[in-house]
Amino acid sequence: MREHGEETSELPETMRFEHRALTKRKVSSLYGFTRAGELFHGGYEVVREKQLESWKSSLFSFSAEEVVVLGSKQLEQEMRFFQEKFGANWFQYFLKSYGAYSLAKFAGKEVVRNALENLNSERTKVWRTMKLLEEAERELLVLKQEEGSSKTLGELYEELREKVCS
Repeated sequence: MREHGEETSELPETMRFEHRALTKRKVSSLYGFTRAGELFHGGYEVVREKQLESWKSSLFSFSAEEVVVLGSKQLEQEMRFFQEKFGANWFQYFLKSYGAYSLAKFAGKEVVRNALENLNSERTKVWRTMKLLEEAERELLVLKQEEGSSKTLGELYEELREKVCS
């Protein structure tokens, strides 16, 4: 909705799941029926139960500790990218990119631009700064999957598993 310019500040945070079963064989293995008429024998509850079983066996088969390990592997992969690209001073570039990315994400590029313009910065300095923010954002968006909240990755995973599977 944000990408289409819709106002979302008043809406609660939500997540959408899509579980596709596009072939007759997949529908049969997931839900135990292949004809639409059979849906009415058990009602929507049968579909919901089968869907939860499928999610538990695929999406939520990890423990919170395993998810934390996966998260550290993600950070390790991002660090390795900077190490290979920048050599000996890779951590300096890593921190610089993360700082620029966080500033752009937290405050927004337009807010940074306005603040620089209000400080009477030169046009070229504002332009260079905006390019730096955009470059850092591009570098990290290639690597990042999703920016977390104040909770740890394990806590977020457990919360999601609890909400979806109960």
